[in-house]
Amino acid sequence: MVQAAARHGPGLTWGGLRGGISLALALSIPSGTGRDLLVPLTCAVVVISVLVQGLSIGKVVKASMCQSAPGVPTAHEAAPWTNAGGS
Repeated sequence: MVQAAARHGPGLTWGGLRGGISLALALSIPSGTGRDLLVPLTCAVVVISVLVQGLSIGKVVKASMCQSAPGVPTAHEAAPWTNAGGS
């Protein structure tokens, strides 16, 4: 089971959205101490990172699935009643 979790790790890490904390921290800065610059910059970084992650998550997941560890079943082998294998 640990091998399966390690195989899904890259996709889960890449897909993690961390923008909420960054934006909350930028909004918590008192007015007049650079907040007027930091909030728009933070929003821009969050939007760009979400777009980049969203557009590339499929490739990351596909690449991590191609590198399956020996003895770890594929999704279709683990749950043959699903249509994971495309059959």
